[in-house]
Amino acid sequence: MNVAVLGAGPAGLLAACGLSQAGYSVTVFEEHPRVGFPEHCTGIVRHDFFEAAGHPELEKLVLAGYTGGYVKAGEGGVHRFSAGVTKAVMMDRPGYEAALYEAASSSGVGFELKSRASVVPVKGGYGVAWPGSRRVFDLVVGARGPAANTSLRTIPGLQARVELDSRLEPDSVYVLFSRGIPGYFGWIAPYDAGAWAKVGLASYAGGLTGRLRTLFKAFGVSGRVKGYFGGRVVVGGAPVEVKRLNYVALGDEAGQVKPMTGGGLGLGMMGAKTLVSDLRRGDLTLADYRRWHRRLRGSLRLTEAMFRLILSTPCSIKDRMLEVASGSPATQMVLRESDFDDHSGVLWNLVREGAASLLSA
Repeated sequence: MNVAVLGAGPAGLLAACGLSQAGYSVTVFEEHPRVGFPEHCTGIVRHDFFEAAGHPELEKLVLAGYTGGYVKAGEGGVHRFSAGVTKAVMMDRPGYEAALYEAASSSGVGFELKSRASVVPVKGGYGVAWPGSRRVFDLVVGARGPAANTSLRTIPGLQARVELDSRLEPDSVYVLFSRGIPGYFGWIAPYDAGAWAKVGLASYAGGLTGRLRTLFKAFGVSGRVKGYFGGRVVVGGAPVEVKRLNYVALGDEAGQVKPMTGGGLGLGMMGAKTLVSDLRRGDLTLADYRRWHRRLRGSLRLTEAMFRLILSTPCSIKDRMLEVASGSPATQMVLRESDFDDHSGVLWNLVREGAASLLSA
């Protein structure tokens, strides 16, 4: 069976590796000349990401681990949150994609780099066209990113690598909600023992380079920007139906992205594993994958609605909510026991525990 994978991002590469190891003939199409570049995100994932992905040997790519962080809303105070245990890590994302590329190549996957492939209708399904060529595949896996899904809502994002003048707490992420960053928020994620940080924000208002100063000032951070990276951030929208004839969408293209953070590495990994599991069993209907995606779609819609409510709340009220939550033992318990990739579950448990605390007071 011949499979085309469109896009050599993490989800596409994981699917290509798994399918090739299962005996499928796989070709990956990637528009850029080098896998892993340009860099797209900060690379924060759940603490057990590499084990869950089936590549525990890649733990060496972890740059930092986080137990919690500091959150500031407007001109209010800085509120500390901690799970007491490492819940997330920052990975070397270009290094991760390079390692998957090597693994895929070693398992027999073919690569067409610098090939911007497009999906074309053919009799009974879809084929792939790229400069100078056109081919029909038994299965086409679309992992082209959010630009391929017009139902997703995105806003401009900007990230930077910063050499800090003074070290930050290496196990904490710093998050800012501010009128100076309308429509989303900003973040500082330290690594290299707190000497460096990946700093980012997203906003529909534009002027993102200048808005980075708002983020630095809020936490009293200074340093030297050593390079910019990133792109548009997914903030919501309807995930697509993943299976159409012989075409299946995966990862960001399928809308498998968390609206609260724009993060899709963990969900894309789970989607790729489920997709490969179906095909290993010879289930071309992809029953488990479609079932998993339907459940995820409901969770993401709930998360998006809750996050829109949070963003629309005045900063003074957000500050008060953060003050109450940061001082509650229930918050630490929820953060410690929650699934890092299930934001709707975390928010629901925080609301439930907060209500229980009020009733018992």
